Amino acid sequence: MMGGQSVSIRLDGRDYTIWRKGASFEIVRYGWVKREDRLRVEETMLAAVEQVTRCKVRVKSGDSAEIRGRLIACK
Repeated sequence: MMGGQSVSIRLDGRDYTIWRKGASFEIVRYGWVKREDRLRVEETMLAAVEQVTRCKVRVKSGDSAEIRGRLIACK
């Protein structure tokens, strides 16, 4: 995300980078995930964005590798 601020974190044994630019966010997961773990990983990704940004999220697009969306209801 050009011009955005980024934070790299490790949760549940996986590495992620979260970018934020204004009210937009993008989170990318690094590494391989088994098919049966993908839904749990997506939930972890959204929780990570909420933890780092202190905002609720509205997903625009994505999957267990990369999710983009808007930040709403920020504290």
